[in-house]
Amino acid sequence: MPDLVIGPAVIEQARIAVAGEARRVPALADALAAPSAASFGGLAVAGTLASALGALVGALGADLDAAGARLDQVDRSLDATLSALEAADRDAAAPPARV
Repeated sequence: MPDLVIGPAVIEQARIAVAGEARRVPALADALAAPSAASFGGLAVAGTLASALGALVGALGADLDAAGARLDQVDRSLDATLSALEAADRDAAAPPARV
């Protein structure tokens, strides 16, 4: 994709979107709750089902937290990219130094 040009405005839009997702994704785990054994009525395997679903909810919560952390890293990387682009633009626009 040598003809692809991505300017600072596009990178900033991506950074804003990623930052929002970095906060939203981990919060999804807050809506998860494993059912209690009582919610399965009189099933003989109610405890086993509740335990399995508890483990699933725990694993999903951990994965959502990890995804949020990774998105936060992407946000910081995009921010660093923007800073580098701005510095390069300033350097390019500066008049040559007299020696």
